[in-house]
Amino acid sequence: MARSGSGKNRGVKAFTLIELLVVVSIIALLVSILLPALNMARRQAKEVICATNLHSLFSFVNLYANDYNYWFPDLAVSPIDGEVLPEPEKYWPYWVQGDWRRYFLEEYDLQRKSLYSPCNTRWESDAFYFDNVNGNPVAQNTLYIQNRMVIGYMYFSSPTYGAQSDVYRMFFIDPPANQLPTRVFPRRLSDKGLYDFVFTDLNRQFPYNPGRHTWVTPGDEDQRWGSNHLYEADGWPKGSHVANRDGSVTWTIGDDLELRVRVTSYSSRPVGYYW
Repeated sequence: MARSGSGKNRGVKAFTLIELLVVVSIIALLVSILLPALNMARRQAKEVICATNLHSLFSFVNLYANDYNYWFPDLAVSPIDGEVLPEPEKYWPYWVQGDWRRYFLEEYDLQRKSLYSPCNTRWESDAFYFDNVNGNPVAQNTLYIQNRMVIGYMYFSSPTYGAQSDVYRMFFIDPPANQLPTRVFPRRLSDKGLYDFVFTDLNRQFPYNPGRHTWVTPGDEDQRWGSNHLYEADGWPKGSHVANRDGSVTWTIGDDLELRVRVTSYSSRPVGYYW
């Protein structure tokens, strides 16, 4: 009698629909468990790079200071022809005179990626970095038609402008302006300031509003997030790195960030700086 079917396929059993659904459910469960951990690991890796950027920025100002009688660079003033940022930008700690862009690269090999935190990709844009290249501004907004640039960290050690100026000191909230010592931030490698750091992460509320969190500029959610370690648009920053005068980079948790300065911006809307 002829046999039905091949003997080599005897005993082979296909998955049932229920078994397939069980396998798919297990895979989905594993993904839901592992994905947050992977996202957290990715975020932590970016935070390490952010701290490395601040090490690079401090290395730059340290090398510069050793070349120029221990003075930290004045990023509001051109290193080539002495051109000064206009007001009020020269008092804002993340605005830099545009000639420094070339100077960073040619004199100290400071790359663009070191000027912005990988945790805040919305801030790192051509419109901020290339303010005016060969007379052709990338952005058509009137803010960008002059030779200046915006970086992704706050710099406080410009010797004559910015945070060192008498104008800027008037806007201090903590401590109040009338209680500030002569030296608030270090201006030279040998200086010790009340706040003994040179750079911090970007932590800016614009417009500052004591009744709400405006880390993300209203109407500009896709471009400007004012804190490098803000991970939810309506949340609070996770924390902030600080590059200290001794070359160390430390971390301040978000709950310890405080409003230190409130200054009026070009649009007459107040800006709040935290560290």
